Amino acid sequence: MTASSPTPDGSSQADGPHSPQPRTTLGLRLRHLVLQTPAPVVARMLGYHDNTTAQLAAEAGGI
Repeated sequence: MTASSPTPDGSSQADGPHSPQPRTTLGLRLRHLVLQTPAPVVARMLGYHDNTTAQLAAEAGGI
């Protein structure tokens, strides 16, 4: 894969010290999602426990 090749999630992967790590990006996306959608709905969509997504929502400032 080259520096600008798309990843399976559709984003591009950039090389360098300031590029976000996949887990960091996933966490940011989950936090954004739980701010837009009720946490229990996100939990059921992704197979997570309700408490996990409720905690992410709280950390993101949604509760």
